[in-house]
Amino acid sequence: MLDFLVTGNTLRMSVILTIGVIILVVSIIEVVRRITKQDYTLLDDRLMLSIKALGGIAGIAGVFFQTQGLYQAYQAILEAADISPIILIKGVFVSFYTTFFGLGVFLVSYIIWYLLKLTRMRKS
Repeated sequence: MLDFLVTGNTLRMSVILTIGVIILVVSIIEVVRRITKQDYTLLDDRLMLSIKALGGIAGIAGVFFQTQGLYQAYQAILEAADISPIILIKGVFVSFYTTFFGLGVFLVSYIIWYLLKLTRMRKS
């Protein structure tokens, strides 16, 4: 996992990872509120919205970082003039790491949001 994060660009991947950790913390807060049977309030609405919104931001950040990485790679290719096709394909493959990670965080956040939404509906 550490190799995945480092290969995909440490700064970019850590941004997505930080968003994922925030989603996890907010989800835990919401689960604890449900377990302790606290009344459903405006805070719960905001927590639920933040889970979904942060997941979307992580997915979009992954795509943005891939686009940025491909742009930088293509600039380097233009400057190098003669480059091996294998190196080019490896670079394109690595550029997908941020997209996979960002969309993975989005998918997990959406599943968490949906499950929490279902538990909310059952309490009503």
